[in-house]
Amino acid sequence: MKTCTALWLTLALLLSIAGCGGDDRSLETPAGTEGPDWGITLSAEDVSPTGLTLVIRQTGGEPTGRLQYGVAYSLECLEDQSWEPVPYVIDGTINWTLEAYEVSMEDSTEEEIRWEALYGSLAAGSYRLTKEFMDIRSPGDYDTRTFCAEFEID
Repeated sequence: MKTCTALWLTLALLLSIAGCGGDDRSLETPAGTEGPDWGITLSAEDVSPTGLTLVIRQTGGEPTGRLQYGVAYSLECLEDQSWEPVPYVIDGTINWTLEAYEVSMEDSTEEEIRWEALYGSLAAGSYRLTKEFMDIRSPGDYDTRTFCAEFEID
């Protein structure tokens, strides 16, 4: 049963990543942030030019199922009042592994993010890390939303 659930969750995550994106680079919010409150907030700690500790908190909100996220993320830099993608330092397609991590209700967790292999060492500036989350009610019945954590590199 666990294998079947893991396969469905992996498929749901894969479908959400394939549908992710959009051209909304507005200063206020990234694409996919609209919708019901799931009680998720992201913050950045121990920031350096090559990584950070991402703190994922869940308090309150009204999710309709189990909240999950994967390892994929993206970085954006604030340029002329617009969020622009940070370019990769490597050529080719980035292939993320498809683990799914459960968000514990009324709790927080930390994830170490090291981006030097993908983005290199970042210059001073304002950045945000975006990450997609899912509210899974049952296999094939889920919603996705993107959350972000803004941070500064001095």
